[in-house]
Amino acid sequence: MLKKIRIVFSTILILLFIFVFLEIKEIPTLSHLLAITQFIPSLLLFLSDNFSFLATGFLIVLVLTVLFGRVYCSFLCPLGILQDFIIFIKNKIKKPVRKYEFNFKYVRYFILLLTFIFVVFKLNSLTGIFDPYANFGRISANLIKPVFNFFAGKFLNINTEIHHINKILLFYSLLFFVFLILLTVFKNRLYCNTLCPVGALLSIISKISFFKIQINNNCIKCGLCEINCKANCIDVKEGIVDNERCVRCFNCIDNCKKFAINFSYIKINEKEDEQRRNIIKSFLILSLLALFDFLKVNKIFAKEIEYKKKNPLITPPGSKSLKNFNEKCISCHLCVSSCPTRVLTPSVFEYGILCIFQPKMDYSKSYCLYECNICSKVCPTGAIQPLTLNEKKTTQIGIARYIMENCVVVNKETNCGVCNEYCPTKAVKLVPYKNDLFIPSVNKNICIGCGACEFVCPASPYKAIVVEGNKNHLIAQLPGLQKRKRKGQKNDF
Repeated sequence: MLKKIRIVFSTILILLFIFVFLEIKEIPTLSHLLAITQFIPSLLLFLSDNFSFLATGFLIVLVLTVLFGRVYCSFLCPLGILQDFIIFIKNKIKKPVRKYEFNFKYVRYFILLLTFIFVVFKLNSLTGIFDPYANFGRISANLIKPVFNFFAGKFLNINTEIHHINKILLFYSLLFFVFLILLTVFKNRLYCNTLCPVGALLSIISKISFFKIQINNNCIKCGLCEINCKANCIDVKEGIVDNERCVRCFNCIDNCKKFAINFSYIKINEKEDEQRRNIIKSFLILSLLALFDFLKVNKIFAKEIEYKKKNPLITPPGSKSLKNFNEKCISCHLCVSSCPTRVLTPSVFEYGILCIFQPKMDYSKSYCLYECNICSKVCPTGAIQPLTLNEKKTTQIGIARYIMENCVVVNKETNCGVCNEYCPTKAVKLVPYKNDLFIPSVNKNICIGCGACEFVCPASPYKAIVVEGNKNHLIAQLPGLQKRKRKGQKNDF
C-alpha cells in the first residue's frame, strides 16, 4: 500500500505543478499551496522580511524527514517525481539490473555547503541553479509550456499565445533536461543523491530518522529489492540499506516476496542518539542565526551589482526594489509562465552573472497590464510580494522618458499620439508642437512605468519614449478622473 499511496499522491502533485506552470486556468491560491511543499522557496521566504504561513513549509519537511526519512524526495519534489516517470518508462523498455552504487556523499556535501553560502549572501539565483523546484520550473516554463501552447493551438483549436522564447535559456533548459534524462536512465536517482542540495540536507537528517527501511532475517538474497531500488542504496550481500540515500519509494517492500523488508520504528543506540541530538541542535542554532539575518553578515560583504546600462533593469510590481528582487528570486520562472501579456521574460546575464536567469520586464516584447497583479500572487519566495490591484495600479516601477529626436511627429511631421492613447493613467499627454502637430509630455507624478507607451511607439530603429527603471519602487499619484479635450487632434488617429 505504501508504494500505491506514493504513486497516486505524487502523480496528482506533479499534474498540479504542470497545471500551474501551463497556466491552463489562473489559480494563484493553488500556486501558494504547492509552494508550501517546496523546501528552498519556503526557506527563502522564511529568511525574508515578510514572514507568512507559506514560510513554514520547510519546517514541515524537516519534521517529516526526522520521522520518516526522505519522503520529500518521492512524495513532494516535482523534479524527483519527474525522474520516477523516466525510470518507469525505462523499466518498461528494458528490465532493471542489480545495482549497488558507490556513495558520492562528499560531492553532495560540497554542493550543500555551496548552496548554504549562496543563501547566506543572498545569491539566490545561484541557489536556483541547484534547487530542484527551480529546475523543474524552468523545464516547465521554457520547454513544456511552449510545446503545449503550440499543439493546443494547432490541433485542439485552443486560443493560446506562444510566449517569447529566450534561445539561450531554451538551450539551457533543454540541455539540463537531456542531462537529467541520461543521468536517470543510467544511474536512476543519482541526481538526488549527488547534485541536489535539498537531498544532501535531508540525507543527513534521514540518518537519524525514527522510521527506517531495514532487511530482516527472512531475506534469501534474491536481489529483487536491490534491482528495483531507485536510489541504488540496497546491498543484498551485506544485508544493509543506506538510509541516507533512500528516497522512500517503497519499491523494495513491494517487490519482496518473502516479507524480508520492513519500514518501521527503529530503536537507536547511544551513538546514534547523540548524533540525532547534535543535528537537532545544529538546526536550532542555524534557525536562530537566520532570524537575525545571519548577524547582518550579508550587509557587510554583499555588494550591489554594477550594471553596464545607465539605468537599472525594470523589475515587476511588488518586487519593491532591484536589490530585493535580485536577492530573493531563484529563477523558477513561475511568474514568467503566469504573465498574461508575456512582458516578463527570462534574462541571461542582464542582471549580472550572480543573478543569472532572473526575469525582467521586456517592453520590446509587450507591456505590463494595468488590471493585472498575477505575478505578485504566484511568487513562492517573496521576490515579488503580494499587491492588491489598487496597490499595483499606483506602484511606480519606472518612469517614461520622451526622446524628441526619435519621434515620428518631429521626423516625419505627422500626428501620432499612440503613446497617449495606450497610457492607462494618461501620464503621457499631448502638447502643441507646431503646425497643429502634437508631441508627448510625461507627467512623472502619475506614470507607473507599465511600458505600454514604449511597446506601441512606432518610432524606428529607436523608440521615442522609453521607460527608465526605479532602483526602489515608488508610489505614484492617482491619475485625474476628468477627461481632457485637445484642440486640433483628430479622433480617428
